[in-house]
Amino acid sequence: MNVNPLTPGALKAIIHDDQSPNRPVLQLLGLKKIGGTAVAGPNDRWRLLLSDGFHQYSSSMIATQLNDHVTNGTLETNTVIQMDKYVCNTVGQGENVKKVIIILEYTLISPGKNVMKIGTPSNLGNAMAAQPAGMGQQTSRQPPMVKPEPAPPVVQSGASSGSFYGGPKPPVAKPAGGGYGNQGYGGNQATGGGGYSGNQGYGGGGNQSTGGYSGGGNQGNSGGSMQSEVAGNILPIAGLNPYQNRWTIRARVENKGSLRTYTNQRGEGKLFNVTLIDSSGEIRATAFNQEVDKFYEMLEPNRVYEFSGLQVKPANKQFNTLKNDYELTFNAGTLIQIAEDDRSIPALKLDFIKICEIEKLVANSTCDILTIVKSCSDLASVVGKTTNREVKKRDLHLVDDSSVAIQCTLWGVDAENFDATSCPIVAAFKGTRVSDWNGKSLSLISGGSMYLNPDTPAAHGLRGWWDTVGCNAATAVVNLSSGGAGGMGGGSDISTEWKPLAAIKDENLGQEKPDWINVKATVVYFRKENCLYQACPQDGCNKKVVDQQNGFFRCEKCNQEYNEFKWRLILGCNFADYSDTQWMTCFQDTAETILGTNAAEVGRLKDEDPSAFDNVFNQANFRSYQIKLKVSVESYNDEQRLKCVAVNVRPVDPIQCGHKLLAELKQMLQ
Repeated sequence: MNVNPLTPGALKAIIHDDQSPNRPVLQLLGLKKIGGTAVAGPNDRWRLLLSDGFHQYSSSMIATQLNDHVTNGTLETNTVIQMDKYVCNTVGQGENVKKVIIILEYTLISPGKNVMKIGTPSNLGNAMAAQPAGMGQQTSRQPPMVKPEPAPPVVQSGASSGSFYGGPKPPVAKPAGGGYGNQGYGGNQATGGGGYSGNQGYGGGGNQSTGGYSGGGNQGNSGGSMQSEVAGNILPIAGLNPYQNRWTIRARVENKGSLRTYTNQRGEGKLFNVTLIDSSGEIRATAFNQEVDKFYEMLEPNRVYEFSGLQVKPANKQFNTLKNDYELTFNAGTLIQIAEDDRSIPALKLDFIKICEIEKLVANSTCDILTIVKSCSDLASVVGKTTNREVKKRDLHLVDDSSVAIQCTLWGVDAENFDATSCPIVAAFKGTRVSDWNGKSLSLISGGSMYLNPDTPAAHGLRGWWDTVGCNAATAVVNLSSGGAGGMGGGSDISTEWKPLAAIKDENLGQEKPDWINVKATVVYFRKENCLYQACPQDGCNKKVVDQQNGFFRCEKCNQEYNEFKWRLILGCNFADYSDTQWMTCFQDTAETILGTNAAEVGRLKDEDPSAFDNVFNQANFRSYQIKLKVSVESYNDEQRLKCVAVNVRPVDPIQCGHKLLAELKQMLQ
């Protein structure tokens, strides 16, 4: 078959001529896993043999985020690809220095099974071996006689650089050793011409010089290959990967997290993290202990800096919600330099979805949303199960112009600092985590961000919707969160598939993951025994309290005693439709909808008037409802049990059901 021609001379241009051909087309002649175990994993490193038809080069790799393209067979021998995004890094020292091509993004031109080897390529030698002295290795060659301009102030961990803003600057003076550095341009470990300062380079500072464009010295982390030296091109955030040892990024501090402490086997420590963004993407950077003291007050949100010398490692998705496979860590060699504001770098990088789309997301996934904070709960305290520490929390009730509402929980400092009197207010949330407990809800975890009243066209449009439509009490709102979002309405969502009750067993729903369905069914029986319990009166805490028999009730979760409690409902209901019957669990809101009264009244009748208590259930029997149902399998005493929870319940809407039946009839007749 005809194959797109390769880009002749592309490899020589990249390796020998320090050029960056645009989207070169190359052929993959071989793959080899570097070290590790025999079983392929997500963090393995794969070495490639690339060919442009004239030359072949084996010091090539793919970024770890593309590993699955090897394991699933997309990348195989003879595959022809177009390198859309790549970097060429210089690694090693002295005689072992070499250049490595790392493929970040590519387009598949032709699968390997459809192509034969193209041309008779010869091996391409490494360009670094042929470089003259002084290019990336130690040399005593004298620098040019032109004295470089003094470098702008640079902040480096471990260097005595004075105050970040307006403090004393290191003297710009010729060092005692004479000249501009006893190792010439690039320092004694620079491999690609890394700036002006050497071991005693211009700007002083010895091994950790704060002068020069590259930081210089033994610990300089700038300079490097042509694609990432400070004086040359700035590397985009999307191009960062663990295989680079010298790079600089220019990024805006989108968000700076609060200072936090931690305890582990090595003792106590402190940390903070920042979110950095540029036009290509975003990445999180974390500082620990000494670096916290150095950088926490220095970095300001919405300012642009140049960063180098940070460690790049795979992102821990348990704590990092950003859309990047890597994250950064500050260390002793980190350099930070204030840069001029770059309008090409956005102030915020958000990928908004509507609240109605959250219903389709799986638990523990993350999302960005732009909403109206309609109301919020009072500040509450909970005790962590693992840390046994008290944590503050606050529940926000969110709604947007899709007329769908959801609950979002703030934790710690975010919960304490939120101004409850500001509601209703426009808020943008980044990196909120989705939970499917009692419906759908959100949680703003560490690494997430909240921006109040953002100055964007979308935010202004949402505010206009709220002022004209959303604030109207008659506006129908579907609530994805079944508990705690009082007053926001409820009901099934027409986007969830309708099924008969028999489908739960026939289709084995909920076996691998929770399934969500809508059903129309009639309640035929209640379990009245143990349908109520005495709960903690504190807002946000529904834990069962223990009667102390002295007029007080103790909540173990809040670690407090109260002179009152509140009734909570957990109602077991048996529903039936034309196909089958099914037991369902109804919690507070849905149980109150079915019984037609609130939990406090049911609890009072149980204590004071048992016959009226029974009558509440008799009156509620044999009524039909539209139910949004969560179906899952849970393990109890090593036994798998099917559990169905009625997330939303509302009386049957005859118009909606009529349209649904007509649509089904038309489909049957086609």
